[in-house]
Amino acid sequence: MSNDSEEKIKADEPAATKKSRRVPWNALGLLISTLVIIGSIFIVSISYCRLISVNMLLAEAFTRVENEMTLIQTQLKNQQNEFVQFRESRDNSDSYLKILEADHLITLANNNLQLTNDVQITIKMLELASQTIQNNNDARLNAVQQAIAADMEKLKNIVQPDVSDLYSKILAVNTQIDKLPLKTNETKVEPSKENNVQSWWQRGLQATLKVLRNIVTVRHTPQGVLPLVTQAEQAFLYQNFHALLTQTSWALLHKKNIIYQASLQQIINWVDIYFVADAAATKSVLVDLQQLQQIDVNPATPELTSVRAFQDYFSVTKQGA
Repeated sequence: MSNDSEEKIKADEPAATKKSRRVPWNALGLLISTLVIIGSIFIVSISYCRLISVNMLLAEAFTRVENEMTLIQTQLKNQQNEFVQFRESRDNSDSYLKILEADHLITLANNNLQLTNDVQITIKMLELASQTIQNNNDARLNAVQQAIAADMEKLKNIVQPDVSDLYSKILAVNTQIDKLPLKTNETKVEPSKENNVQSWWQRGLQATLKVLRNIVTVRHTPQGVLPLVTQAEQAFLYQNFHALLTQTSWALLHKKNIIYQASLQQIINWVDIYFVADAAATKSVLVDLQQLQQIDVNPATPELTSVRAFQDYFSVTKQGA
């Protein structure tokens, strides 16, 4: 009887053992699944928050654009209303269209002056605007005509640089740089007078010292001044000069007066340091550089008062309509 119970217990043991082995794996799988779900929820939450922030930024950008478009539309609508009111209050529409044309020319002239700094084109536009309203009988346009005349007078007094002439002078200096004589500032130690009555070893020592004096060169440069260039470094020195002159030409063409003046001043300083000051070629180059330095490649331009005069004219006309 006891044997039967023992055999039954042994028969039940494998099933219990298998069951005990499966329980930990199921718990581990459940734990991993829970962690994956929590991680997924966390990632989705972060992505959602980022999406919300991006949507908010886009909404703000769209709002700004809509506000700007609304403002532009309002301005255009006001201008159209002013145009309609002014035209309805006048019997002669052709005269008014000429006034609008002159106002448009003044606006173009002001924009051209501010963007391109082209004085000659601006003067031509002002002259055309003045001619457009010249035969108009409206006495209120006299103030506009006076403002246009004053603007043209101010623009004509501005000294505009001749870019072609200045560019040619810079090229001429560029070709003369290679011909300027370099400073040497080299002094050789003079050998002492030899005594005729010398022993053989003294004569040999003097001969050796003489050879050394011909090899060693002593250069004296003032304090704070760069040492003079060697024969091998001369090519680099001239290349630096040419690079600075090229930079000067670029500043001239792009109307960068600060770069233009700084480049010329640097060239003048280097000419004083590295080239013989008393040489005729050096003096000629320095004169040319100083003349170039006197030019303002981007002179200041005045504000056109005729723009304000036309605004005042339309304001008064609107009130009297």
